[in-house]
Amino acid sequence: MKDLIFVFIFLILFSSRIENALPSRLYVWRVGQGQWITWVKEQNCLHFDMGGESAPTRFIQKLCRDKKNSLFLSHADLDHIRFIPWGKKNLANLCLHELPRETLNEKKRRLITSLPLCTFNSELVEDISITYFKKKNANDLSRVFLLKSSNRYTLIPGDSTTSAEHYWSHKISNLNITLLILGHHGSRYSTGDNLLAKLSYLRQTICSARKKRYGHPHADTAQRLIRRGLPLIATELWGNLSYEM
Repeated sequence: MKDLIFVFIFLILFSSRIENALPSRLYVWRVGQGQWITWVKEQNCLHFDMGGESAPTRFIQKLCRDKKNSLFLSHADLDHIRFIPWGKKNLANLCLHELPRETLNEKKRRLITSLPLCTFNSELVEDISITYFKKKNANDLSRVFLLKSSNRYTLIPGDSTTSAEHYWSHKISNLNITLLILGHHGSRYSTGDNLLAKLSYLRQTICSARKKRYGHPHADTAQRLIRRGLPLIATELWGNLSYEM
């Protein structure tokens, strides 16, 4: 009997250790045209944009409702901010790291500033975008996030354009970036050859969009990836994507 009790206690403790040792995961949600990416860690969830036409909100809530939640906004297009009201209501301690760079209209400003600013910084997330060049549109000011996990990196450029890429891409040369979320959902005006040339370790690219309605990923962008032998996965076809970090 004592032996059985010992085995039972051992299994409980061992199972608990396995659960606590589970690696963090990066989820790229199927949201139609838009972007919502969540890095689920042991005690917190880092959300990169919170937009799209629809979202698996029940599953996101199950993963993150009892954790600390922080939001990194690339910019303020509706397809990147649509679910902020839902996040405020359903995700504990949701805070915003920084305001978008572009000028906001009153409606967007009211929505975004309804979130409290985060009082902490994440050492695993770096904003590598810049502002000292002549912008042509709001997408040029999109924030660009670099996520570090172990010895690998994930690049999330928001809607940053090829023009902007020329100014920040030097910061990522020689980094072990293995995963890229296509800029501006695979638009022909993002993810240019200049950027791809610096991503020598890249192994996977992801497009979060709807091809039939919005034309993303654009054929020119797809061809740039094909020429470099880079696989492209679209959430429209594959659904929610999950990667070990």
